[in-house]
Amino acid sequence: MSKRIVRDAKVLNYTTEAITRSTEDDYFVGNCEWKDGTRSDVFLEPKSSSIDLPPIIVEIQYYVNKRFIRRAAGYCLQAN
Repeated sequence: MSKRIVRDAKVLNYTTEAITRSTEDDYFVGNCEWKDGTRSDVFLEPKSSSIDLPPIIVEIQYYVNKRFIRRAAGYCLQAN
């Protein structure tokens, strides 16, 4: 349920505006599967490459431990 909430257009715009100070509708939900076969919860990509905005990875996690941090860092390294 929480992944669906993050993918809602209003929530997506609120999140991206709060993080990047971007305007509404600058991002879209991209492919969440990475080259190594892992999947992140939500991957937000800028709609235009001419806009200097970073990709955003959203992970929904109840407990944060070392394993989660390693996995999330791996996603960030693959996003660039």
